[in-house]
Amino acid sequence: MRYTFVCNRQGYREKKWLEMANQKREHKIVTRCGCLAEMRIKRNDGSGKWYVSRFVDEHIHELASGKFVDYLRSHRWISEVEIDK
Repeated sequence: MRYTFVCNRQGYREKKWLEMANQKREHKIVTRCGCLAEMRIKRNDGSGKWYVSRFVDEHIHELASGKFVDYLRSHRWISEVEIDK
C-alpha cells in the first residue's frame, strides 16, 4: 500500500477548460505551474510500519508566506463549536 502527496500547484490545468467557447464566467487565475514536489510513503508488509520511499523538494514557485497559510486547503478546518451550530 502506498500514498503519494503532491504540491497543490502540481500539473497544469487542462486545455479544454481554458478554451471553452460557451463559458459563462471568467476563468480563475491559473494556479498550477507544473511543480515537481512530492512525497511518497509506503507500508512495509512485514512490520506494518510506514516509511518515506520518495521525497522531492523541488518547488518551482514561491511558497505561501506565514500570514497566508490559513488560506491553503490543507490548513483549513472547522472547530467542533462551529460544526454544532
